[in-house]
Amino acid sequence: MFEGANAPSDRFAGKWEKPAPLIADLTLACRIHIPWDAATIPDPSLDSKVHWIACAPLGQSVEVAVFLSERPLDNSAWPGRDLMQTKPVGQFPIEGGGCVFIVQHTCPTIEQAFPPMSAPVYFKGKGEEQLLANANRAIRWGAMGDGSIIFQERPVVITKNKATLSIERL
Repeated sequence: MFEGANAPSDRFAGKWEKPAPLIADLTLACRIHIPWDAATIPDPSLDSKVHWIACAPLGQSVEVAVFLSERPLDNSAWPGRDLMQTKPVGQFPIEGGGCVFIVQHTCPTIEQAFPPMSAPVYFKGKGEEQLLANANRAIRWGAMGDGSIIFQERPVVITKNKATLSIERL
């Protein structure tokens, strides 16, 4: 929960307009990049319906792509199967017709610098002392040229220089 002046004006960190379909009835909605250094250990106590994806090799990322389809997709012909060697993660129906289809594949890690921060917003009573601690992770997102949204999670080191905080990837 945000408190006082740190409260955002609404609950959205960003808003997205659905892009045009890549091909008839198929839209790439979202990509999630998980770099090799962001791997975690599966938790066997979680629901058996969790689909665990193997971590990427050194210097690579796993890209999980979320597609919106106006119709159910054939489980033998998923998006990117031949061209990008994607593997299906699963699909589920959308109320009113169509489906969400999720695939994954290994790809090069996207390397981008984080912009400096001069006025960070803290969450649930946290402050600068927690931000400057070890073992921080950052999630950044943005729009790709095709209109899809991309999320990337990274371990980071945060340093302070005068009034600016700098974020560097590990």
